[in-house]
Amino acid sequence: MLNISQPLLNSLLKFRSDIETAVQKNVNLMLKKKRCRKGEDVEDALKELFLKVREKDARVSGPLLRQKAEDLTKKKGQR
Repeated sequence: MLNISQPLLNSLLKFRSDIETAVQKNVNLMLKKKRCRKGEDVEDALKELFLKVREKDARVSGPLLRQKAEDLTKKKGQR
């Protein structure tokens, strides 16, 4: 027996696919509420850039990431 309430079980079943997707993406599941952030796609693009650069053993500085974020935001605004 899981010793959880029926409403909690219903919520878990209702959002099962969302929970599984979050686990696969390594999202912090301890957050009480998922918040939609402005610029989430920019953040994802920066993360990809960071990982690609780090694969090549290059250094990534804060100012470089800030400049890339500004560039991506401007490009997104022009679309």
